[in-house]
Amino acid sequence: MFTNKSDRQYPLYLGILHSSKQLKWLDPYTYQLTLNEPKQAINILIDRQKKSTKQTHKYLTTKRCRWNFLLSSFGFSTRSNFSCGKCDNCFQK
Repeated sequence: MFTNKSDRQYPLYLGILHSSKQLKWLDPYTYQLTLNEPKQAINILIDRQKKSTKQTHKYLTTKRCRWNFLLSSFGFSTRSNFSCGKCDNCFQK
């Protein structure tokens, strides 16, 4: 599918452009660039990266059950004392 090493980055680049609303998919194989406000797109990407970094840091430093943390991060409600009994934090208790 990809002929050289740099070609492998295309799906990543297209994903970034799409998530920042700078690319519109017309069908599964065709897209249209809509580079309207590149500065705004960059700010959106920076904000997302900051949120992702903060969330990753919270996950790595949490003292509670990691499974509970992941579930709540994705919007699932769990009991506050939920414990999977398998992760490193539960195992240490």
